Amino acid sequence: MLRLALFCTLPYLLSAVAPLGWPTGSVRHRYYDTPNGQLHYVIGGDVSSSNRIPMLLLHSHPRSTTEFRYFAADMNPQIPFLAIDYFGMGYSDDYKGDGANDTFCTFEAIASHALEIATKEGAEKFIVVGHLKGAHPAIELAYQATAKRSRQIVLMNPLILSPSAKGKVEKYVTPSLKGQALAVDGSHLMAAWKDPSAAPMGPGGAPWNNSRDLLGNQEKTNDELRCLSTGWQYDAAWTAYNEKNEPRMAAVDAYAESLLIFGDDFIADCAKFGLDPQFSLDAFGRALTHGHNTTSFLKDAGQGMLIQNSSLIASMVKDFIGLPTRTMV
Repeated sequence: MLRLALFCTLPYLLSAVAPLGWPTGSVRHRYYDTPNGQLHYVIGGDVSSSNRIPMLLLHSHPRSTTEFRYFAADMNPQIPFLAIDYFGMGYSDDYKGDGANDTFCTFEAIASHALEIATKEGAEKFIVVGHLKGAHPAIELAYQATAKRSRQIVLMNPLILSPSAKGKVEKYVTPSLKGQALAVDGSHLMAAWKDPSAAPMGPGGAPWNNSRDLLGNQEKTNDELRCLSTGWQYDAAWTAYNEKNEPRMAAVDAYAESLLIFGDDFIADCAKFGLDPQFSLDAFGRALTHGHNTTSFLKDAGQGMLIQNSSLIASMVKDFIGLPTRTMV
């Protein structure tokens, strides 16, 4: 009888386990050909509708569009969105350079491709949203879009590097990401699972038993393994763009409202690793001078806040874009 009961219960238990990635039927998967490879992107809702301006979402590193699945679900009422995988991440092709010196896709180029995809899908206007390193191509996207196409931008944990911090990333971080390989003993799996980069982690700095966090960490691990040999390209694009952040943000600030959301733990971690977050905050302070900006700091929120704090962040974004919100308990 016990065996029969377990057999009958098994289908329910399997169905209760949430699937990895975008839930089936929640988005439409599309591809866009570029001279340097094919970009994968997903669409949620009707991005061409004139009733509600969609969001254009740019993910962090080492991640993919799936890091927005919880945020998108918490944006209730649902906001149409378009999310793009950077080259070498998610389901996008690895970057195929034009020569030995063309080793990564610049943020200027990825923003241009994002505009082309938005036009293809009929999204003439959109709200730009970027997370962590994805906040920086988001700045470029808002800049290229001009006031005709984007008048609101949301940046989560952006970081403009000081000269010394940029030097550290270029000298130590980016080279350490190059030439990574799968380990025979599978240790690369544990390393990816325990890596806090852009992942939800518990108070002890390791994945804990919250179901959303565990699922999010599985997805992050898959994303990180996907870009094991190409992830350094995102870092290279980030540092190459660094000096353009402030002037581009200043230009965008002239016509666009902006919402900047920082996690207190993220700021503390940046300081701990010598990335000088105060330099970044000061740079944004110089750029945002037109009274169009709102900056918020979330207590105890870190790199994984887009998953751990997605309900709160969704509520803040809805307030920012003028949608009704539910009372947070």
